[in-house]
Amino acid sequence: MGEGRIDVASILSRMPDIPYSLGIPHIKRASELGYEEYARQCLQTAKAYFNKNDF
Repeated sequence: MGEGRIDVASILSRMPDIPYSLGIPHIKRASELGYEEYARQCLQTAKAYFNKNDF
């Protein structure tokens, strides 16, 4: 989130208020960082994105 080309905010603005799940595949980055650090960075980026876009 925040690094790709999909307009996530527009998609979510049209969806009902329900829990969401994120699928963030990036095998190369996960291999470089290790899975734990990659997951930590993905969560941090997602939280920042959702807070910035008032979700």
